[in-house]
Amino acid sequence: MNYCTSIENNQSKPPKLSKLPLLAMAKLVPNRTDRTQFVAYCWCPYCRTHHLHVWDRSNARNKREHRNAHCQIDTPIDASGYLIGFPRRRDCEGA
Repeated sequence: MNYCTSIENNQSKPPKLSKLPLLAMAKLVPNRTDRTQFVAYCWCPYCRTHHLHVWDRSNARNKREHRNAHCQIDTPIDASGYLIGFPRRRDCEGA
């Protein structure tokens, strides 16, 4: 269940976007069916596989977008989802 479903059922409030984990885009490839978009490959450390998402070409490099989790196993991000985007320098500090 994602957080949109839980809101509809009045089960919980949506998480603050700033509290969600970032799945950094590892690779962008042109979308063959829509030239205005890319396909973003995002590595998921929870299920240890890549998730694929559409990424609009007009997005700014510092943009973050919420996505629902597509993990095939139970993970901590099932209910809340995650953000995708390019990592920023401050995301890597202290790592």
